[in-house]
Amino acid sequence: MTHEGGQSVYNWLLALDLCGISAITTFGALPIILYSFRCHPWLQLSMSTVHAVLSLATLPRALFAPTSYSCMGSFAGQGFLRAVCYAWRMADDHLHDSTLCHYLWMELMSVVGGLLNVLRLPERFSPGTFDFWFNSHQLMHLLVVCAILNLHWGVELDLQWEVEAPCSS
Repeated sequence: MTHEGGQSVYNWLLALDLCGISAITTFGALPIILYSFRCHPWLQLSMSTVHAVLSLATLPRALFAPTSYSCMGSFAGQGFLRAVCYAWRMADDHLHDSTLCHYLWMELMSVVGGLLNVLRLPERFSPGTFDFWFNSHQLMHLLVVCAILNLHWGVELDLQWEVEAPCSS
């Protein structure tokens, strides 16, 4: 977000960034929901509907949040829904342990990245030093890329799980 365009350019870039975060949290959760409830179509549909409503409400709340803390908090509903999916998976007899591990790493990296960005770490402790490299925003994006890789690896394992352990009719 280093530029010389002024506040209007900054606001536009921030809105674009939030749209990207919203897209990742919205579409990234779909395979988690679908595979968590893969043998329960009515739960799949219900949770997908709840997720769609939460996602539609999240972006405007994030875009118009008065503080960075409340902006990050805008995504809490989607995080809670994913936590419900993980709890269901843990209670399910067909839990694929390494898949859940990838998803939990994804969540941890996303939260840590968001906290680094909100708390402005490390630049808070050395103003000016991290203006161009290794600032909180860049670190957040690096962690988000790692989180997306974990999502990918988790979905790959879920695809294998679907083939190896089909649902009983």
